[in-house]
Amino acid sequence: PHTQHLIFEKLSEQYSNLHLVAPDKHDILPYLFVADTMISDGSSVINEFLSLGRCGIIVDLDDDNLLHSDGQPHLEENNSEWLKDSFVHISSGEELEAAVEEALNPSEERKEKIKYDKEYVFAYTDGRSAERAKDIIIKEIEKLQ
Repeated sequence: PHTQHLIFEKLSEQYSNLHLVAPDKHDILPYLFVADTMISDGSSVINEFLSLGRCGIIVDLDDDNLLHSDGQPHLEENNSEWLKDSFVHISSGEELEAAVEEALNPSEERKEKIKYDKEYVFAYTDGRSAERAKDIIIKEIEKLQ
């Protein structure tokens, strides 16, 4: 919502290290690579951050009210459960400062959970998935000929 955007615009004026992505820029990958942590709901972008092996922060929202206009759930899994052992979860703004501190300095146990979840979610993180898929498709086509 625009009201939320205005809040973040004001914050970015106060804090030089807070950077907002311009509305015409939809590719957040460059920002993921330079971010020390990420704050998000359980959206797919949090998974992209997991692939980097860093600790993120998930804002737990009311899972029962996260619905698309057709009534289908917004997320496949409850965001309060997703990556609950590897990423820091918060439910209010008052928890944010401590969550950032924890995400920037994860315990050894949390680091192990991040590694486990990364390996569970991603078979590869080498940037060659499209190439592997293409090779398999070509081999399957060649079998049909």
